[in-house]
Amino acid sequence: MRRKLKLQFIENRTARKQTYRKRKKGLSKKVGEMSTLCDVQVCTLINSPDEPDNPAIWPSPSEAQALVERFEALPHHKKNIMDQTAFLAAETKKQKRNLLKQNKENREIELKVLLGKILNGEVLGEICVDDLRDLYEILKARDEMLEERHKLFGGSTSGTKDANGFIKEDKTTSVAVEASNEAKQPQNLPDLNEFPPEE
Repeated sequence: MRRKLKLQFIENRTARKQTYRKRKKGLSKKVGEMSTLCDVQVCTLINSPDEPDNPAIWPSPSEAQALVERFEALPHHKKNIMDQTAFLAAETKKQKRNLLKQNKENREIELKVLLGKILNGEVLGEICVDDLRDLYEILKARDEMLEERHKLFGGSTSGTKDANGFIKEDKTTSVAVEASNEAKQPQNLPDLNEFPPEE
C-alpha cells in the first residue's frame, strides 16, 4: 500500500534535493504532454535555493524568453493576473457573497417553518419584531404574486382583499383558471379511420 505523502517542508537536505530532482522531471514531462495534446504554448521556470545558478527552464531558455516577452506585450486587461493581496481580496469577497446567500436561504427556511406552525394553529411563544417583519414581507410577496396571477387570467382584484390588504382567493377566479386550462387541452376528435370510405 502506498504511503500517504505529507505536504510539508522536507527538513533533510539530501531527501529534499532528491525530491526536487524527481518532481522537476515529472513536471517538465507533464507540461510537455499538455503542450502536445492541447496545442498550447507553455514554459516553465523552476529556481531552487539549492541550485540558484542553475534554474530549470522548459522547453529552452530562448523559447521561454520569447513566450514571456509575448505575454508582457499583451494589454493589462488581457493578462488576467493578480498579486496575492488582490487574490485574497477577491476570494474574501466571494466567500462573503456565498455566506450572505447561505444565510438568506437558511432564513427563508426558518420563516417557512414558522409560518407553517402559525397556519396550523400551533401555540408559539413570543415572536420577535424581526420575525414579524420578515413574515410580513413573505406574505406581501405572495400577495403580489396572486395579484399578478389574477391579472394574467383576466380576473379582477377589486373587492377581494381582506382587512389587512391581502388578496383572498375567490371561487370565481379559480373557476376562470380551470376553464382557461380546459380550453387549452386538445379536444377528443373522432378518428377518421373509423368511418367507411364513400362508394
